[in-house]
Amino acid sequence: MCWSILTGSFVASIRYRVGQNVPKQSRIELLPFCLLTLFLLVADGNLASAKADEFILKSGGRLYGKLLNPKENPRKVYSIELENGGFLSLENEMVVQVVKETLKVKKYNEELKNHENTVEGHWEMSDWAAKNRMGQQQQFHLEQIIALESDHEGARKKLGYKFKDGKWYRPADQMKAKGMVKVGSKWLTLQAKQIADEKSAQKGVASSWNKKIRQIQKNLFHRREQVAATALAELRAIEEGAAAPAVVNWFKNETNQNVQFELIRLLGKINTPLTLSALSEYAILSPSAEVRDRCLDELARLDAGNFVKDGYLDYINKGNNLQINRAAYALGRLGVTEAVVPLILALNTDHTVTVKKARQGSTNVGFDNQGGGGLSVGSRKPLTEVKTYKNREVLAALRKLVEYPPAASYNEALWLDWFEKKSLANYHSLRRGR
Repeated sequence: MCWSILTGSFVASIRYRVGQNVPKQSRIELLPFCLLTLFLLVADGNLASAKADEFILKSGGRLYGKLLNPKENPRKVYSIELENGGFLSLENEMVVQVVKETLKVKKYNEELKNHENTVEGHWEMSDWAAKNRMGQQQQFHLEQIIALESDHEGARKKLGYKFKDGKWYRPADQMKAKGMVKVGSKWLTLQAKQIADEKSAQKGVASSWNKKIRQIQKNLFHRREQVAATALAELRAIEEGAAAPAVVNWFKNETNQNVQFELIRLLGKINTPLTLSALSEYAILSPSAEVRDRCLDELARLDAGNFVKDGYLDYINKGNNLQINRAAYALGRLGVTEAVVPLILALNTDHTVTVKKARQGSTNVGFDNQGGGGLSVGSRKPLTEVKTYKNREVLAALRKLVEYPPAASYNEALWLDWFEKKSLANYHSLRRGR
């Protein structure tokens, strides 16, 4: 029996069921290896003895034969001499991959000749495939057993089925019925799958931006002026939020101040939580006063006072003297009026400072407040004391944030009394306005 399939009449999505239109006792040798789609191409009931290539089709099906035009480039069609006789031409888009026949597949095809298209034949072939680690072929034969005998317990169990309430079912099918999607070894909701896909896509985008930023960074100081100018133009043209991680990383590791200024403008232009966080951090912690001011310029332009408020109040409450004053200056510049009370409480702050380091082995003479005295040997520990600082920038910020500030200078009690009276006056004013 020889089947010839002509170009134009071939349909890649044909599904051919084992045993359909074939005599009952025909051999499994009529079955080419396939998991979902089976193309039955037979000549006189025997597999061709010539070595066959495997053509994996876009539809999921597979064909076996010899490629007659292997040197065609660019590829337009696949001209195939089928292993069981006949010729076939397929358009390039219909073929996903061409796989040369492996020794394992050849042995499998030879083993097929020895088994009937019966439950017993497929069971023996599934065992053979399992022993030879051919998982797809094993699954194929197990599914053919179920097609022939739907309640075959052995095949059902090997395919992952369970029996309950008189029915066979697969846990995977139940999960799918609930709308779950399997990703690797886990079942996820469709929403979780979409989030995972989005994160994966973001990683890919981030990797692409890292590569692009590294190239711009490299070319920015190129000896050829045109290359350097192009790199600067590319840097200034960036506006995508996806570039934020790469730009922030560059900014935090950059030491050239002119480049830092360019990056500060770019961080403000991108304007994402990540870039705002970098600007707010360096507005306090940068050792360069100009960098700090440039960061604050961008934050002020973006009216980001509410974004930085909590972080800067942490510096006011817990920072060292330098951080307190820098945060106060920033809060005043950004017009964060909610910071008034914390600033009042930070007008004077106590800090532990190192007075001097004691020399190892030195002897000190001391007297207590009862008139007693004694000798002590100096240690390696530095001598410290608690010192109260009047915070000038805190006072300046308060005078900038409030209208008609009191002449209270660093007197916290007077400031708090003024604030209480002002708040009470505002409250009565609101009551009268109702």
